[in-house]
Amino acid sequence: MYRTEPKDFWCLGPGKQVRRIHVVPRTRRFVPIGVTDCPVSIKCLSACRETRVKGGRVERDFWTGTREAARFPSPWTGETIFYQKSEQPSFGKEKVCETA
Repeated sequence: MYRTEPKDFWCLGPGKQVRRIHVVPRTRRFVPIGVTDCPVSIKCLSACRETRVKGGRVERDFWTGTREAARFPSPWTGETIFYQKSEQPSFGKEKVCETA
């Protein structure tokens, strides 16, 4: 019997969230460019990204900007949440993400 290695995977929802679940420790923020198994075209994703590190750290930024694949200080697992352009998140009191 062969043992398969764990690998990262996608989940859709709630709503129009597109979530990448990271089970393999990584050292950089996740960017969907070049990923062949994304369940929606990356052209349908807004520039907003929310990175949730297991253990509680949450960062909100733009995956198309200068921090797109910035390093974390140590390897991490967790999830990266993207939003389809038709559903924009509200981070705090004001919307910080715009439709690209």
